[in-house]
Amino acid sequence: MKRSAAVVSDRTDLMQKIRAAGEHASKVLYDAYALKLERAKRLDGIHSTGLAYQQAAYKADIALLRQHNLITPAEAKATLAAAAKADEETLKSWRRWLSDHKFGGTTIRDVKHYLRQEAA
Repeated sequence: MKRSAAVVSDRTDLMQKIRAAGEHASKVLYDAYALKLERAKRLDGIHSTGLAYQQAAYKADIALLRQHNLITPAEAKATLAAAAKADEETLKSWRRWLSDHKFGGTTIRDVKHYLRQEAA
């Protein structure tokens, strides 16, 4: 399954759970999924593995953040320079941080956690 299909499936499932709980999804949640889906579509187009994949994915992530003005040009330049020297595990770690803090991961996880608590 492509990343983008997994994001759409996850979003559909969460929206159903939100409605079933009698709640409404916020704009923040919709925006988080929109950005996550846009990222997934870009990553679907990367067909390398290992370090080459992580480097290409990191560059794609930074380009997307710049496109949405979520980081400055100076931040993008600095982080890309550092990424050029980073190993695969470091890039994976940085990309996990981006997932949580820039691509809506924390927002989505918090909503899922809230719904699990409400159901208990």
